Amino acid sequence: MTLRPLLDAPTSWRPRPLMCRRASSVMVGGGIAVATSGMRPTRRDERGATITDLMVALGIGAVLLGMAIPSFTAMRAPYALRSAAQTIASDVAVARMRAIAQNRRQRLAFSQGPGTWVLEQETAPGTFEVAGGTRTLPAGCAFGGTPGSPIFDTRGMLAVPATMEVSGESGTKTITINVLGEATITDGGIDLG
Repeated sequence: MTLRPLLDAPTSWRPRPLMCRRASSVMVGGGIAVATSGMRPTRRDERGATITDLMVALGIGAVLLGMAIPSFTAMRAPYALRSAAQTIASDVAVARMRAIAQNRRQRLAFSQGPGTWVLEQETAPGTFEVAGGTRTLPAGCAFGGTPGSPIFDTRGMLAVPATMEVSGESGTKTITINVLGEATITDGGIDLG
């Protein structure tokens, strides 16, 4: 007997195939397929996840994310302070290079209240105009004390050294500009380069 007559038979009385989870071997004998060892028939509607399963997984994920977000914001504070100090030191270098390249005095004008600064160039003796965009300290950072406005001469040097502090939630960084116009960043007396 072959399987051909069964497959050509009307569908109303044709036997439905069983879906099996796993089969270790299948023997064919006398036209009948027989599964062996560990086969268990399943229903078609048992495959996949239900909407309830998905909602529970999303809820657990949301709770874990809600617990992690405060630690991410706490980790951001030291980087914001370091970024602010490095940005100021970088702008000091830019002002120094522009003073030399343009043969004009350059000034970094710091504003304590809003925590901003701007690069200015001298147009006439003692008169400065804005030469660059306004820079702002990151959220959570502020100038400590009253920042000065260092003026770089045409050789890129300062008449007197300048010091300014940037403070934040994670501490204070000090930016020191020597008479040669070079900026160094220190944190608690430790030179951070």
